[in-house]
Amino acid sequence: MLATKEQYSDALMNAGLTNRQRDAILAVYDSPNHTATSGMVADSLGLSTHSEANMAFGSAAHKVADYLDVIPPSQTEEDTHWWSVLATWDEELRTWTLYPELVAAIDEFGAEENSEPVANHSWVILNDNEAEKITDKSVFHHHGSGIPIGIRSFFNCSDLAKGERKDVILTWSSKSFPAHIKMDNQPNPRTQILWQSDFEAVLKGLFPEIYASLSSSEELGTVTPIMVFKRTAGDTYDVTFHASEAEKEDDTAEKEAEEEEKKIRSDTTITETEKEQLCKSRRGQSLFRKRLEDIEDMCRITGVSAKQHLIASHIKPWAKCTNKERLDGENGLLLAPHVDHLFDKGYISFEDDGNMLLSPSLSTSILEHWGINSESSVGEFTTEQQKYLSYHRQFVFKNGEDA
Repeated sequence: MLATKEQYSDALMNAGLTNRQRDAILAVYDSPNHTATSGMVADSLGLSTHSEANMAFGSAAHKVADYLDVIPPSQTEEDTHWWSVLATWDEELRTWTLYPELVAAIDEFGAEENSEPVANHSWVILNDNEAEKITDKSVFHHHGSGIPIGIRSFFNCSDLAKGERKDVILTWSSKSFPAHIKMDNQPNPRTQILWQSDFEAVLKGLFPEIYASLSSSEELGTVTPIMVFKRTAGDTYDVTFHASEAEKEDDTAEKEAEEEEKKIRSDTTITETEKEQLCKSRRGQSLFRKRLEDIEDMCRITGVSAKQHLIASHIKPWAKCTNKERLDGENGLLLAPHVDHLFDKGYISFEDDGNMLLSPSLSTSILEHWGINSESSVGEFTTEQQKYLSYHRQFVFKNGEDA
């Protein structure tokens, strides 16, 4: 036995799995006998290739192996088969089968009673009559979507047998569109909801940019709309769309940037040249970065010196700065993206002598997985940097009182 149920449970919660990695495991778990091909995982996750599914499942297994400090059973001198930390492999059928201990761990999670919406892959059941689907390539390119096992009850299709189908009606803007739900005839059958070309025409009219990107690159962007199914009667579902949280955040950030630029343009205390530099600074084309690079030549935490991979991060947040402080190179650090995230959100800060401060709300496992040594000093800061760090420690850093 590679790991116990308890060890797998611990890893699933604390190994730092991404949503895609966790969904790759669940895609195999949701398949009959907890057995699936990479193609089935790709379909479930809305991925365009089997190799992407292999990567998602393999990288999930790699994180679990690192967390549990175990060696993959099938490791050879030539290759490390990380998937073997989670599953066995049938070479003839080309399928993974999850270990019983891992299945038991996932079963335990599923048995926990809670009042939260039921989430499964890119679907969420909000209540008895409403479910949401994060749109993916299948929605726009394959005229439908896979329905995971955990979501089938919402569509009343849990009892479908291989090759069976049931008709449903989709409505949008008071118009009706025929669709159907079917289970295919494959050895490990999938259930899908599929619609016809008339409803696809609605999608093309609503999201022309997405269809344009599909025709040119066959890939979707990272931000896609949410598709809402609301049962109105029997097997009739009213369909609406709304922006994802990421899209809302992007829109909000863009509006905030525009408002900031308006304020800068109307500031009569600075020159037109300074206004232009401030606006460029807001959009990352900055005099601020040039001034910062005269002071800092690398990420103090990771040692990375390749500037194209580093973020010019303000110590005192941009929104709280005067226009002069926004262009002050002393008010900045060059940070690797993951370190910038921790610093910007207040999970870490620094003493004037370079010792790192850790927020109580930051799991030390995050630092371990990201290879961040919190014990060593990153070097003393300049007198001017210390003034800005004092602000960061007082108003940004999540200390014990506000963590």
